[in-house]
Amino acid sequence: MPQKDRQEQLEIAREIQKELLESLDKTYLDTFEKLSKSGLGQGIVARLTQLILLSKEAAINTLSKGVE
Repeated sequence: MPQKDRQEQLEIAREIQKELLESLDKTYLDTFEKLSKSGLGQGIVARLTQLILLSKEAAINTLSKGVE
């Protein structure tokens, strides 16, 4: 299979990156929903929420930088 030109590679990489960001967003939303239905105490929910938000921010910021 011949290698794609640089522009085509970047377009494919951006699409993969976009799909990953969408998948991560869904994963985080699902996790928040699960956490809200868990029956855990407010303290642990607050701490887990904080950790999850920090994780989400780090992942999204890193992936949003682009592949160029």
